[in-house]
Amino acid sequence: MRFLILGAALAACAATASYAASEDAITPDQTASKMGECMTVEGQVSLHPSTNRFGSNLSFESSNGFTGYVPEPASIGDLSRYDGQTVDLTGVIEPGQDGAVALIRVTSPEQLMLADETPDRLLTCDRF
Repeated sequence: MRFLILGAALAACAATASYAASEDAITPDQTASKMGECMTVEGQVSLHPSTNRFGSNLSFESSNGFTGYVPEPASIGDLSRYDGQTVDLTGVIEPGQDGAVALIRVTSPEQLMLADETPDRLLTCDRF
């Protein structure tokens, strides 16, 4: 019975899709209640080096310290273009580090775009 419930939960997670569009995005303050879900988060960010690990943080303006963690910045491209901008970040929301309540790991450039950009395809978390 436990395996059936676990299988159903995993199938629901795998089927979850998130469009990187403003009308579907949540705010950084809503991320704590969305742990484990594939979501698009929209907000203004500032770029900082990660303090306790290699990589960079895109720190969102929020009351909970939500962060986009970029473990390999070179694989994403020029992150400085996002500094001070409103962005859409798509990914699975995880418990945070470095003082953040929640974070999304940015492992693909497809996960991150300026909020006024239009994605050229549906973004789902199984792509990255």
